[in-house]
Amino acid sequence: MVRIRVDADGSVSGCEVVGPSGSDALDEHTCFLMKQRMRYEPAKSAAGQPVTSTITHRVIWKGTGRPDGLALLKPVWVELELIVAPDGSTRSCNVLRFETLTGEAPDVACPWAVQDMKFPAIEGKNDRKVRYRNSVEISEMPAAR
Repeated sequence: MVRIRVDADGSVSGCEVVGPSGSDALDEHTCFLMKQRMRYEPAKSAAGQPVTSTITHRVIWKGTGRPDGLALLKPVWVELELIVAPDGSTRSCNVLRFETLTGEAPDVACPWAVQDMKFPAIEGKNDRKVRYRNSVEISEMPAAR
């Protein structure tokens, strides 16, 4: 599990492992990838201005123990709309887009988001709408020479 700092521009400026995987190298690489690749729609203040926030993500690495483990990775696109309460809990979730090449059902996306996505508490009494997007894209690389 990692806690990441999201700046007002949506970029990740910090990452802290709060639930180690058991592998220091994997934990370091997780934070490296979060900082390099993740972009968020920033949290907003009560006045509607982008603000810095902290988000906790559960990261699960699965491998087959074989060198071709990357071949098992499948392209996916997930887009959710979440309603987040002032205390940071997720009140509701709606799947806006869920695409895979294998036709997997989107029924796991919202239960995962409601249970595992944690947001920082915010000032005020109003809920906030969060649009969460996540994708895995796979591209062929030229053969090594």
